[in-house]
Amino acid sequence: MNSSALILVLAIGTGATACGSSHSTPASPSNADGDSNGEPGAANSQPGDNPARLLTHDECVQLGGLVSDACRDIHARSAQVEGWCNDVVASNESGAWVEDCAKHIHLIDSMCFRTANNARGMMSCDRTVEH
Repeated sequence: MNSSALILVLAIGTGATACGSSHSTPASPSNADGDSNGEPGAANSQPGDNPARLLTHDECVQLGGLVSDACRDIHARSAQVEGWCNDVVASNESGAWVEDCAKHIHLIDSMCFRTANNARGMMSCDRTVEH
């Protein structure tokens, strides 16, 4: 995991306590129901809980649309951003984006794209994706 992704995970994971929250998570009762494996007190894993998991086809379709929309709303024009956006939009329209996304983009990468507020920020996120 690269350092920017690690910082994002740490920022998300500590967000509530960084705001001065004094609430603590209650301990699980000793008679807590187990998961499907029968382990007492174990929480069931949720697909979105693993930042290293690859995105699903539907998540890639949504992310491709989000990136394409951001590229259409370019405010700071530059040849570098426009070139990247042209490639991404064309790839999204051809379906190649979804295919590539499902092979390479993890949930943590998706969070980077979703929190970027412009195409240039998304371009930075794309550079951190391991291809």
